[in-house]
Amino acid sequence: MEATFDRIAAQNPAINAFVYLNQEFALEQAKLAEAAIARGEATNPLFGVPTAIKDLTDSRPGWREGGFAP
Repeated sequence: MEATFDRIAAQNPAINAFVYLNQEFALEQAKLAEAAIARGEATNPLFGVPTAIKDLTDSRPGWREGGFAP
């Protein structure tokens, strides 16, 4: 996850693909995925791979929607 954040930080100023990152949530989910993989509970070949979802809808309670950062 840290490598993903590093890549976003390096490339995003030029392409502006991400306007909102919830790094705390992503790191928490990565730790949970890592633990599940260690227990042999991975559900598919892409389990735990970081993804980005277009933010046109309210995907999680309390998250900004519409792609606007304060």
